Amino acid sequence: MVAHSRQELIDEAMKLWKQHGSDYRSLLGDYEKLLDQKRDLIKTGRMRKTRLEPIKKSDLREYPKIRFLDYNDEREARYFLTLLDSKEIISVIKEVENFANSALTQTLKARVYDYDYQIRHRDDRRSIYALDPEACKGSGKHSHRRQLSYTANLNVSEK
Repeated sequence: MVAHSRQELIDEAMKLWKQHGSDYRSLLGDYEKLLDQKRDLIKTGRMRKTRLEPIKKSDLREYPKIRFLDYNDEREARYFLTLLDSKEIISVIKEVENFANSALTQTLKARVYDYDYQIRHRDDRRSIYALDPEACKGSGKHSHRRQLSYTANLNVSEK
């Protein structure tokens, strides 16, 4: 960390609060909500051939408690930092960086994204060829290939 003055530390912490605060406050709740929704869809049979794949509860208990990121209001978060000395602000910055880079945070973000996608697209029809037939363009001909012309004298023509 390059910041040295107390004000630079506060600015750095506030930058991290803006980047990660809303994720910190909503990630666990979004995960639980989507997990319950997916569980209900699987139980009722409205979601085809998919596994629940929850995160272990022991891993979820490792979700950090970071008081600084609990603040919804920027002024309150900044005021909280003004009550701390420089070493404590550095500690808060490290906590936030550890949260942002942790495997649990990345896994939670991935599961929230996956569950949301699976729930929204559960009724989409899938092609048996794993392709969207509507996305194919052209008539399937390749202009760069030579084809035999099966007319009277079997001439080779370029198309």
